[in-house]
Amino acid sequence: MQSRPPFIRYLDNAREGRLGIGLLVAGCVVTVLICFIAQFFIVAFASLFFSFADGETSGEEAFLTTADLLATPSGMFIMLASIGTIWIGVWLALARLQKRPPASVLGADGRVTQDHFIRGTLAALFASFIAEFAAYVVDPSLAPGDIGFGTWLVWLLPFVVILLVQTSAEEVLFRGYIMQILGARFASPWIWAGIPTLIFTLLHWDSEATGWMNAALLANIAAFAVVTVIAVVITGDLGAAMGMHFGANLFAFLIVSHQGVSNPVALFQARPFEAPDWAASDAISFGAIGVASIAGTLWLLVDPRSPLRLR
Repeated sequence: MQSRPPFIRYLDNAREGRLGIGLLVAGCVVTVLICFIAQFFIVAFASLFFSFADGETSGEEAFLTTADLLATPSGMFIMLASIGTIWIGVWLALARLQKRPPASVLGADGRVTQDHFIRGTLAALFASFIAEFAAYVVDPSLAPGDIGFGTWLVWLLPFVVILLVQTSAEEVLFRGYIMQILGARFASPWIWAGIPTLIFTLLHWDSEATGWMNAALLANIAAFAVVTVIAVVITGDLGAAMGMHFGANLFAFLIVSHQGVSNPVALFQARPFEAPDWAASDAISFGAIGVASIAGTLWLLVDPRSPLRLR
């Protein structure tokens, strides 16, 4: 008798616990609250500490703004760490609300497959490098970042670790906790895949970008989310999805930044996507490059001829 597909067994893990939609919403609320509270206190204490270190200790001037923190490697590290607290919220929700082992959200066998994670990471990194060459043709404004190479090396390992925490936390929430419970309750992929994909995409809305560029960015985020969903369906665990997210953020934060908030730790920086002078044709070009890159990542993971094919 043929064994059940990995993704079906992954959904079976959710069926061993409570599946109430109200409990799912409550779990998401708890997770978001923990993340926001952690971010508030981490940023507040960090800004106060850095301000004291700079000798600014009087009144409201003792606190740095979030923008000030994001302009430094240490501040960026702290903000990413606060996002990583999503892990705590999901773990609590699973244990207290869904009443099942927290590890059941990681995969059909209660774990993330290391091989899937490595293949997802390499595929995303390779596709990101290729996409950057194409982006350079559209806008050859690439320049060295503000960080020196020696300082970048000092921050390299800490950022690799914190990006792993941050990206895996987002995957365990959107492609794990939310999608797994919805998939166990509803047969339609428009529900169990569409809802977390829509939420994930809208959370990346950039109010500072022009309309055309924002649309292009959201199209890229939606395409990325769809491919991570496909990876989970193929493998039955979050390994490949976590690897793809990790690889993409490694490149975007540490190698080439197209967003101003990433510049403090990127070796190179291009014109920010938030710049007001992008033409509609530029946005369309970048959107097409991004979607093609994400499609290339999927091809690397599923094509039988690819050395990174998921097994």
